[in-house]
Amino acid sequence: MRKLILAICLLACSAGSAQYVPNGTRFIRGDIDNDTQVCLGDSIRLLYSFFYPGRVEIECADAADVNDDGRID
Repeated sequence: MRKLILAICLLACSAGSAQYVPNGTRFIRGDIDNDTQVCLGDSIRLLYSFFYPGRVEIECADAADVNDDGRID
C-alpha cells in the first residue's frame, strides 16, 4: 500500500520531463495515458491497472515506471 501511495505522490508532483527509450521513442515519465500531461488521471489509471489487470492498457511501460526502478509502480 505504501508503494501505491508513493506512486500517486510521485505522479502528482512530477514535472513530466520528456525522456527517450533505447529505440528512440519519446515519452514523459508518469504520463500513463499518453496525453502529454502528467495529472491525477494518470495516477488513477495506474492504480486501476493494479486492481483490474488486463482491463486498462498501458501503452508505454517506461512512462508507467514512475520512479525509474525498472518496474511499473
